[in-house]
Amino acid sequence: MSYDPDALPAAEEIPERRPRSWLRWLGVGVAAAVLLFGIASLVASLARRANEERTAALDEMKKIIASEEAELEDLQSDYDETLAVLQKKQDEYDEVRRKLESGVVESAADGRQSLAQLRADAENTQKNYSAALAAYDAAVDAAEQSTAGYDEAKTQLEALKPFLDYAAAYEQFTSGETDKLPDSAPAEGEDAPDAQTWYTAVVLPAAELAGLTLPDTVEALPEAIREQAAGPAANVKAYEDALAAVKEAEAKLAEANAAQETAAKAYADSKAAEKTSEDWLNDCEQEIDRLEKRVKDLERSIDELNTTLADHHAELKKLESK
Repeated sequence: MSYDPDALPAAEEIPERRPRSWLRWLGVGVAAAVLLFGIASLVASLARRANEERTAALDEMKKIIASEEAELEDLQSDYDETLAVLQKKQDEYDEVRRKLESGVVESAADGRQSLAQLRADAENTQKNYSAALAAYDAAVDAAEQSTAGYDEAKTQLEALKPFLDYAAAYEQFTSGETDKLPDSAPAEGEDAPDAQTWYTAVVLPAAELAGLTLPDTVEALPEAIREQAAGPAANVKAYEDALAAVKEAEAKLAEANAAQETAAKAYADSKAAEKTSEDWLNDCEQEIDRLEKRVKDLERSIDELNTTLADHHAELKKLESK
């Protein structure tokens, strides 16, 4: 079949348009209303959901912020308390360190004392004790040396005592204090013998029996018998003085020993207190280091929490402005 450019296209048949009835229009209106109602309901539902989500987000953010603020308050309280403990511990450390460096210790019984002075006191009392011990030993040696002569002198004095009594009685007789001589009893009607007769009859025979040599005349008796008693008496006195010196030296030694023990104990106690203080300082240094680290950790935690809290406040403000 050939193409004819002059040929016209066949005319299309236009369908017949009929007027719409009111029922049809009613249907269209109902459908449109239903459609609009659905759209409005959807929009309202979406708005409610969005509002609910926003409210939930706001509530959640407020809870987070409240929790963080409570945590921040606890951290700040912990920080303040730790800082106060650190300051107190540092003050205690500085005070103990100052006392140690000053060389002074304190005790309730003795008050403030210098370690150097306590050491000097201990050394001085030790020297005093050594000197007292030497004096005591010397006194004991002297007493021991005089012991040998003491027994002999005591025996000699006991043997001389009757003749010392004779000499004393003779001096009383010659001075008129008595008219009788010992161991002399004249017969009735006879005169009492004179001093020389008494001496020859009574004293000289007794001296011979005792192994003593006395002068022939009674006038020389007092001086002679005292000269013979002088040596033994001196030996007895030397021994007695030596014993007294031993007792005195022993008392001084006991006193020096007590003083030395007291001073040594005071110094030892002070050294122990110093050692205790040094140990305390070492422990205190470790505690201060721990507290300082704790303070730094709390500062870091507070700064981090403040930053997070600021971000959450900003986020809350954005949510509230929507």
